[in-house]
Amino acid sequence: MEVTRSEKKEIVKWINCAKCVAILAVLLDHTHKILFTNEKIEWASYFSVSLFVLISGITTYKTRAKNLALNGFRAYWQKVFGILTGYLIATILYTIAEYGYFDFETFMDLLIHFNASGPLYFVLLYLQLMLIHRPLLYFLEKNRKLQVFYEMILLVIVVIFASYSVKYTNIMHVYGGGGKLFGATYLILFYVGMLLEKYVFSGRDFSIGKSLICMVSFGILWLTWWQILCEKQFALEQVLGNIFGVGLNPPGVTLMISAMFMLFLCFGLFTWLERSNIIGRKLVELVNYIGCQSMYIFLFHRLILDYFLVKYVHFESRWLMRGCYLICMIVGSIMIGGAVELFTKFIKNISLPTT
Repeated sequence: MEVTRSEKKEIVKWINCAKCVAILAVLLDHTHKILFTNEKIEWASYFSVSLFVLISGITTYKTRAKNLALNGFRAYWQKVFGILTGYLIATILYTIAEYGYFDFETFMDLLIHFNASGPLYFVLLYLQLMLIHRPLLYFLEKNRKLQVFYEMILLVIVVIFASYSVKYTNIMHVYGGGGKLFGATYLILFYVGMLLEKYVFSGRDFSIGKSLICMVSFGILWLTWWQILCEKQFALEQVLGNIFGVGLNPPGVTLMISAMFMLFLCFGLFTWLERSNIIGRKLVELVNYIGCQSMYIFLFHRLILDYFLVKYVHFESRWLMRGCYLICMIVGSIMIGGAVELFTKFIKNISLPTT
């Protein structure tokens, strides 16, 4: 989810647009039974975090040159500094909002367990994926005979490890993939995202016709898979012997497929819109901007939802309420994120007097 400023120029717009789709799915998931009761919409949103992790793999491989040029600690710090700063401030705000005052002991307990708010488990998941990203990059950058064969062998190893991690690892009882070593099945998605960037997306210019075909075909595939998900739910996980657990978080094969279909749907849709006409390009610019702010929306939307909107904002019109809630969560989170960035710049610019 997090991309450093120096890397943003290298990230193409469709990737940020896919982040926007993922964060909108997160908002839908978290407003179930508040803004809507249709369970089909909830099932449609479950690809969200899996899509984020696929995108993280893509962007990590895309920015590999700068990553590998730095030493290990500096590369890791560049990757995690932004999300750690946001997480620290988010935990402070959630603590104050929940208890009405700041208690340091409570704050530290929430901070190390990543449970000041439900979505914050993702921070620990991201920190773990960034710990392992350099070994994966070094492996993928090897130039040797049968390289593709070795990469497929590693994929099999990652799948086996993910199955083990789901069942036999636990990190401080943190929710979902955050509490599993290297995210369990999220590691599969992360590695697959790297492979997709290396062999599918990188350095390839897709025509508007190919984008349209990709959009239509994967749109149909995703809609079909969504209907299967609504009807059968996680039946596929049971058929496979629950090798990845129940399949929700960490995701099983069902949600991984859903996220893959959505990734290619986003690729086709937004590369097509960007080349279609001025309205399409303007829409892509807007969606791209929201996608760039997805980290802050992820960190702060529950603060706005749980402690302001649910308590104080109600309308007779369900559609007016939906629009108001979504706009407030997006705009409010971006505003808080802007304040976080200003604070971060201020801290970086402080120079202590020399003696």
